[in-house]
Amino acid sequence: MSSEATERPPQPKPSVLAGKYPRLKEIDSRLKDQNEAIFEREKKRDKLKKELSGCTGIFKGGRRKELQQEIDGIEIQISNMKKRLSSIVKEYKFDSVCRRFIRNLKQPRASILSTKQLVQSGRKPTEKK
Repeated sequence: MSSEATERPPQPKPSVLAGKYPRLKEIDSRLKDQNEAIFEREKKRDKLKKELSGCTGIFKGGRRKELQQEIDGIEIQISNMKKRLSSIVKEYKFDSVCRRFIRNLKQPRASILSTKQLVQSGRKPTEKK
């Protein structure tokens, strides 16, 4: 057997966009987690508002006050959590959660997929079909 027959072609190097993908995926994951937490708080707030609307009568004034204070506290938390969304993205040097971030997230994904397809087909990234 010759050494040429057993030699494997070099692995294609990922593009610059594909190199950015893990970092962007991490940002996306953190944003989704934060959105889930916000959603849970909003559900809790809505449940308390429903309970507050059903809390009527002379003897329930103290309970109404407690519920309203709890609702106000949750609304402040929700507001702070929404502000945190933009700071998560700014930590990674993006201006805001906008089209630019989303576009940068999707481009490497496509690049990674095309590189994987080339590897599976046995071609080099520079070869044409």
